[in-house]
Amino acid sequence: MASIIPFPYAGTPPVGSLLARLGLLESVESPDETVMATVADEEQRVLASIAATPAGGLGDVQGKLAALLRRALANEGMLDDNGVALLASSLDDLDHLAEARATG
Repeated sequence: MASIIPFPYAGTPPVGSLLARLGLLESVESPDETVMATVADEEQRVLASIAATPAGGLGDVQGKLAALLRRALANEGMLDDNGVALLASSLDDLDHLAEARATG
């Protein structure tokens, strides 16, 4: 899949780049089941990366929560393990950003 939609970062890319990649993956439509299975696998990998990457600002947290909302709506309100991890990560990010604002 990386050859279809390049992922140009050697290390952990910033949250905004991961969210942009997720948006591209979510927009892929194909009648080919193999392509869609590859896209689904890549979505799971990107979601795990988003959950593991701390937000750099409130915009990143908003993006994470927007991704969570899209997934919840697409899955009829049910969250998968990556969705739960994304929500937990977003809440942790909000806590850290609030602490940084309070002390800084």
